[in-house]
Amino acid sequence: MESAETNLKINIKKHKIKDLKITLVGHAGAGKSTFINSVFSTSRGRMVDLVGVKSENVAGLGTLKFNLDTTKAATPKYRPNCVIFVASAEVMLNLDIMTDSTLKDQLKGLNACVPRDIAKIAVVTKCDNICNDTAKDASNIFKSRIVERVVKRAASTFGLQENKVFPIVNYTKEVETNTKLNVPIMYALRYALDYATDRVEDPLSDED
Repeated sequence: MESAETNLKINIKKHKIKDLKITLVGHAGAGKSTFINSVFSTSRGRMVDLVGVKSENVAGLGTLKFNLDTTKAATPKYRPNCVIFVASAEVMLNLDIMTDSTLKDQLKGLNACVPRDIAKIAVVTKCDNICNDTAKDASNIFKSRIVERVVKRAASTFGLQENKVFPIVNYTKEVETNTKLNVPIMYALRYALDYATDRVEDPLSDED
């Protein structure tokens, strides 16, 4: 995994010169703020606490902006190049049996709310809460059948291909960063940046 981490860092650094905007959208408790802090932690190689829980601030990584306020995203100044749908693994796992139909409908309707010219991916957080093997060793996230099932469900829910859904474990218990948690988080970041850049360099027209 060390070589994967090195390659991911190289690819991510290529985007630092670009002015890209990424918006996070997800249900309460999905782990949006924690995901942002985790991204910064992987970047700096230490625990970072820049975004508080339920914060609506904009945090920057170079010229990259993470915007948790979806009302701002509707204005041209804050219009994102990529939207990340964030959902917890527990919610995805139990989506079909949830009694809260409002949340279920909201999650399933997110894709339709995002214009076609904005790239979209999904991040499934808290995968250690649904898989004991992943809780013991985060690298098992890529082998777990239950995590695979959640990824498939998230892809179906958000109307995305499975290769645009990224399962992760956020930094919540650790006091030091490590490669096993870094790699899944960095995969999500890398592809969010790649897809955002694609939309900036080769934007879709209304006729596409």
